[in-house]
Amino acid sequence: MDKKILLVGSDLTPLKRLEEVLRERGYRVGKAYSLDQALWQLFHYSPQLMIIQGDTTSSPLNLLEACRRLREVSRVPIITLSSNRVEKLRSLELGADDSLLRPLDMEELLARMAALMRRTDRETVEPRLSIYSGPGIWVNFDTHEVGIGDKVVRLTPGEFHLLEYLVRNAGQILTHEQLQEAISVSLSRPNRGILRQYISRLRRKIEADPALPSLIITQRGLGYSFSPEGEWEGDT
Repeated sequence: MDKKILLVGSDLTPLKRLEEVLRERGYRVGKAYSLDQALWQLFHYSPQLMIIQGDTTSSPLNLLEACRRLREVSRVPIITLSSNRVEKLRSLELGADDSLLRPLDMEELLARMAALMRRTDRETVEPRLSIYSGPGIWVNFDTHEVGIGDKVVRLTPGEFHLLEYLVRNAGQILTHEQLQEAISVSLSRPNRGILRQYISRLRRKIEADPALPSLIITQRGLGYSFSPEGEWEGDT
């Protein structure tokens, strides 16, 4: 079995036993402690099912907001773990496929998970997300819209193809040749000089400080990488 489960909750201590049980049953388990992390994991970890835990006394994560946002960008099945009946019903209205009240009946949860995944195994679930959302930036691959904070920025077709390629391969070092191929959709014979121009224009549009980029990172002598976590990985 190679089923990947994403556990979402800012206080995952109550889910520790669930994580142990899932691993014992052969599931691969990823964890996200915030909505931003959950969106990032959804994009790159590609889980078959998500379990979202609602608020506890020490947890600021809003279950209903997380459910709504995750459902906006993906059809991956969602099970919510709710603290009360009202929250449970509301999460179902916002797109959750199933919901259980805490304290959990572990065997019931496992049975519901298995039923959901059997159903989705027979259905077509999108292989790639239509929307990417990370800290401070979102990209709609269908409409070619890009948002920085609460502002939508305009990109040329070549700029968008370049950004899409970077985002879909986030965290990887992409060579100059790979990136030139990405913008060849819009240009017949791109070269390294044109690529640098595109990178410079993209940075001016999406970076908080284009002179000190935190999203599109230069990998000296190799190429570039996209780092939505804002980690410094090279020189500009």
